[in-house]
Order: sequence, then structure tokens, then C-alpha cells
Amino acid sequence: MFARLGNHFRPTTFLATGLVILGLSTAGSLIPGSATLLAWVMLVSALGAGLTMVASMLIVLHSTPRQGRGFSLGFWVAMYPLAMLAGQILDINSPQNWRSITYGILAATVVVLVVVLTQPHREFVGTFDTFDLVGALLWLVGVSALAWLLVDDSSPARAVILGIIALSAFGGLFAQTRRRGSAALIAIDVLTRPSCWRRCWRSPC
Repeated sequence: MFARLGNHFRPTTFLATGLVILGLSTAGSLIPGSATLLAWVMLVSALGAGLTMVASMLIVLHSTPRQGRGFSLGFWVAMYPLAMLAGQILDINSPQNWRSITYGILAATVVVLVVVLTQPHREFVGTFDTFDLVGALLWLVGVSALAWLLVDDSSPARAVILGIIALSAFGGLFAQTRRRGSAALIAIDVLTRPSCWRRCWRSPC
């Protein structure tokens, strides 16, 4: 979805949006409130972190030369577990340090946001020609309903409703893909042409 939207909006725009959401939600977590408010703040923070993560991955992927792309992606992926390991070794993740951790995240977010907004960036050309918003929304609804169905065991009636929603969404996605001749999230050639699979398999990172 982000790769498709990247044809219309710059990846740095996604990154800046995610950083703004992450910064505001992090600052909001410092305000005393109810458990419900904290849950919503955490949800918004997860959205900002998701936007930031995917946008930064796209920027790393497309701004690195092909020869060093594998190393760059490996370094990008390794940052999260290395940060978690360092936090455990240095005992930074203890509950007593939550305020310091929050201030640190907020400061780092502001610094990166300033860099993103002030430094020139080489924006890459979009990988896909079109973006099927309807197909992407159907995919999102289907996956969400299916995930909720797997974790929710409150009542059989709700399970039936979620199952119907998931099946309807995936059925609509299939029909939308056939009608447009283009998949919602990836190019239709990848799904229909075996030669594309062979080229992807043989091409180096």
C-alpha cells in the first residue's frame, strides 16, 4: 500500500507524517489520564511508528545502490533487536525509567523530523503504475476481520459476522483485481507470469 501511494506522495512525506504522529502521541502519553485515554494514545503511537518504519524502509531500499542494498536492509532490520538488546543490557527498559525513555523518544523524534524537513532528499520513482484504493481497502478490511476472528472468542455470533466480513472483503478484492487487471498491492504480472518469479528469484539484492 505504501509502495503504491509512493507514486503520488513522496516517501519523506510519509516519514514526516509518521514522525509528527509519533511525537504528538508520545507527548500525549506524559499527560495524566485514564486507562482508556492511554490505550488510545498507544494506538495512535503505533500508527505513527508504523508509518515511520515503512517509509524509512522504502527510503533505504530505493536510495541505496543495488550492490549495497542487501547490507543496508540488513542493517536497517538489525536496528530493532539490537536496540532491544542494548536496553536490556544497560537496564534502560525498567519501569522506573519510563519518563526518561519517553523524553528520549520525543527528543529523537523531533531531531529526525527536523532533519527530514530541512535536508534535500532524492526521491525514487514509483515502482507501480497505478494505485487501487478500493482494492487496498478491501484487503485491509479482510485481513483485519480475519485477524479479529482468530483472537476474539467472545461469542459464536460475532465469529460468524467476522467470517462473513472477511469472506466478502476477499471476494470483493478478487473481483476488483480481475476487473482492473491489476492487483491492489503488487503488480498483476507478479501473480500471473512465471517468468517474473524467475527474474525476481535470479536478480541479486
